[in-house]
Order: sequence, then C-alpha cells, then structure tokens
Amino acid sequence: GVTLQGVCVGDTTIRAVDESGIRIESAEHVMVRGLTVREGSQGILIEPEATSVDLDSVRIIHAQNAGLGVRAGEQSLALDLDYLDIESAEINRGQVTLNNSSVTPVTGSAELALAGTTQLSGDTIFVGSGDLSVSEQADVSLFNLVISEGGFSVSGADARMSIEQGFLAQQESSGAESDSMRINGGSVNLISVGIVEGSGAGLLVVGEEASLYGRDLEVQQRTTAGRGLEVSGGAYASVDRMAVIVGGADALGISVSGQNTEFNGRSVSVFSSSDSPMLQSGIVVEDSAWATLERAQLDGGIKLDSDFVDVDATDLRITNAPGLGVDIQGGASLTLERAHIEGSTQTGIRVSGAGTDLRA
Repeated sequence: GVTLQGVCVGDTTIRAVDESGIRIESAEHVMVRGLTVREGSQGILIEPEATSVDLDSVRIIHAQNAGLGVRAGEQSLALDLDYLDIESAEINRGQVTLNNSSVTPVTGSAELALAGTTQLSGDTIFVGSGDLSVSEQADVSLFNLVISEGGFSVSGADARMSIEQGFLAQQESSGAESDSMRINGGSVNLISVGIVEGSGAGLLVVGEEASLYGRDLEVQQRTTAGRGLEVSGGAYASVDRMAVIVGGADALGISVSGQNTEFNGRSVSVFSSSDSPMLQSGIVVEDSAWATLERAQLDGGIKLDSDFVDVDATDLRITNAPGLGVDIQGGASLTLERAHIEGSTQTGIRVSGAGTDLRA
C-alpha cells in the first residue's frame, strides 16, 4: 500500500496548479493523513481503478470543482473518511464511511453530492451554507447530521436515505421560494429530525416514486405563507409523532394533494407560533388525495376539497380555528370517530356541494 503522511493539517500543504492536488489510481490500499490540499480543478480525485482509500484528518480548500471527487467505475471501493474538512464532494461509488467531518465553504456554497452506486454510512456530519443531495442508486444512512443554511434533496426511484438525529435550517431568502427538504423520488426514513424553514415548504414529498417514513419530527415554518409539510403528485408519506409550527395567518400546516397521493399521520400536531396566533388551515386535502389521521391536534381547521378526496380521522381535536373548524366540499368524503371541535370563529363543521359526505 501507499501512505502519504503530513505533519498536520496546518503545517503540510499540497498546492495544485491545474489538475488535482492528489490523484489516486492505485488498486493497492492508499492512506492520506494529516495535510491540506488547496486549489486545482479538484483537491483529491479517486479514479475508477482505486479499490481502497483512507482519508484521515485532511482539509481540502479552494478547489475549482469538487474538493473530493470519486468517479464511477466497475471496481468495488472501500472508502473511509474521518475528520475531513472540505468545501464540497461528489461521490459516485463505493462502500463509504464518513465520520466527524464538515462540508463548509470558504466562499460561495458547499455541496455534498452522493450518487451512482454509493453506499454511505456516517456519524457526526456538519454541512454549512450548502446542500446535501442523494440521487440515482445511492443508499445513505446518517446519524447526527446538521445542515446549516442549506437544503437537502433526494431523487431517483432507487435512492435510499435514512437520517437519525438531524437538524436542518435553511437561510431565509427574499428571492424565489425553496424547500428545506425535497424528496422527488426514492425512500426516505427520518427519526428525530428538526427542520427550520425560511421559504417554501419545510418538507416536500412529491411524485409517484417518492415515499417518506418519519418518527419524532418537528418542522418550523417561519414565513407567513409557507407550508410545513407538503405531500403531492402521487407521493406517499407516513409519520408518527410530528409537530408542525407555522409562522403566520396565511401559513398552511400540512398540504396533501393529487391523485394517488396518500398521507398517514399519527399523533400529528399543527400549531401557530406564539407571535402569530392565527392559522388559516391546519390540514388541507384536495385534488383526489387520501389521508388517515389518528390523534391529530390542530390550531387551524381541516379542509377537504374535490371529488375522490377521502379522509378517515380518529381522535381529532381542533381548537380556535379562524373560520371553519371542518370544511368539506366539492364531493369530498370525511369519516370522523371521536372528534372535539371548539372555538371556531365561524362554523364548527360545514358540508357543502353535491356528493360531499360526512360520516360520524
């Protein structure tokens, strides 16, 4: 094998001119430890021929493209990453471990892109001012993840993502709205994850190839017209113990819409923040979507609109809705079992339109 050993990150620097600072092609084991790589097109490039690489206590800065690049290939790759400080990474293959590392930019934004056949497990990871993306056939499992002022996306029917103990905060923007966590495809499992959103949706699950399974989640929506959770376009979402805290009168706690879209929520709560007590809608189900609610507690009301919308709710509690507590219209159907509705400023339950159905 080959070992490249620096004195320490601060005292040993490799400066690239045009190409990569370090290019790894060897089929033998390669260890790089205790140094800084700066500039060049890429800091460290791992070619398709490489089979076993360890990076330990390495800093990569000012690369023109990805600080760490792993190219796709047919060879199996064992890649161990510990105590890395990098600005960006593109990993396209390998059995990867990533521990005690940060992806933070010196200038601009960071990106941690995991794609191809990458199988990655990680513990204690910080992504600052940037995005984490999982796509294609990547299978990623992370414990203790923090994303500060950035976003998270999963796409591709075969992509898999699991996060246990995570926190994501997106920077507020005056431009076009963006979503903190966007699931366009694949399967995502979230356990004990908090999301603070600046614009758009805190958690968006969209498309027939997308599914979400969550437990012990909290979404804080800071804008006056944002959505805490949006499930649409035929996606599937199932959550257990989820709190959505929204920030204004026009905010929407949970939106479920589109044919074949399904949402199952157990012990779901939607609250207004203390400084914005009015909440237009706690949950809206429309455009032929389906939902099941067990032990839901809503500050705002619940609205069902359009043919083929079907909702079953058990132990539903609605308090102080600014308008209608329950609004069913347009041919929608609602089954209620043990519901408590109080403090609505208009009507507790309204049923209107041909074919609309309430069963209680």
